[in-house]
Amino acid sequence: MDEQVADRVLKALARGLEADRLAASGQFDEALRIHREEALPVFEQAGDGRSKAVTQGKMADLLASQGELEEALRLLREEALPTFDTLGDLRDCAIVFDRIAFIHEIRGEWAESLRVRQEEELPVYEKLEDQAACAVTLQQIKQLRAALEPAVEKIKGKKKKKK
Repeated sequence: MDEQVADRVLKALARGLEADRLAASGQFDEALRIHREEALPVFEQAGDGRSKAVTQGKMADLLASQGELEEALRLLREEALPTFDTLGDLRDCAIVFDRIAFIHEIRGEWAESLRVRQEEELPVYEKLEDQAACAVTLQQIKQLRAALEPAVEKIKGKKKKKK
């Protein structure tokens, strides 16, 4: 990376930190604008996939906090996750799966959240041999199963009545 590009990347990283500070103080629109218009294009031009994916994750969090859940999911699934996967960054892949599952929970899509946690997130933490993260994820799975249990029992009851 030449000196000019490196300088632009450092400035974009600094602006990203400023956006994080703004988000923490509740200025979500401005934080999102900085990430989207100032930081992300620099990382894309510099070929800095990791910084690009991290920024997209931050953008997804901001979008989700503003209720733009579909766009947040798209950014995570179609942009950040494939980049982290290509980079071989398993921990960040697991973190993205956690964010995806959480958005499904916000949307009331508990079965999909359960699927993501069981089939995507937990296997990554198991591969990383991260016992603490496995324990947290297993607790989340347990809570989702408990929340879904009444619906499952209701469906089972309806099937028995039909027979």
